[in-house]
Amino acid sequence: MYWLRTAGVLERCELVHGFSHELPTGANFDIAISIFVAHFVKKHERLAFLKDMSDRLRMGGQLVNAEISFDLNSPGFPSMLKDWEGIQALMGATKESLANLPTVLRDILYVLPPKETEDILSQCGIRN
Repeated sequence: MYWLRTAGVLERCELVHGFSHELPTGANFDIAISIFVAHFVKKHERLAFLKDMSDRLRMGGQLVNAEISFDLNSPGFPSMLKDWEGIQALMGATKESLANLPTVLRDILYVLPPKETEDILSQCGIRN
């Protein structure tokens, strides 16, 4: 809220913290924000999750979505995994959790390749 107040627009904003599917249907919002949430949503539920938000945007509204996205089957995965392990180690990860990281990325975080994420967003009517 600090930035909204600093920009002088807070009084014009309605901030809603919660689940988009619980909000009234219809194009009621100028922006929807999902920061590091989508990769916790199962692959088969991701389209509905993002569509719930995009369906509630006014014409010209924006969806801000940030999620972990990488092709875990690509030749570059081992290199990326080393980077992610380094970050996790800096945050205090144990040897056991580091050994489990590939499984976590596939089965708990549901990390999708960028192209697949783009396709899902496109199905929601969201364009870059």
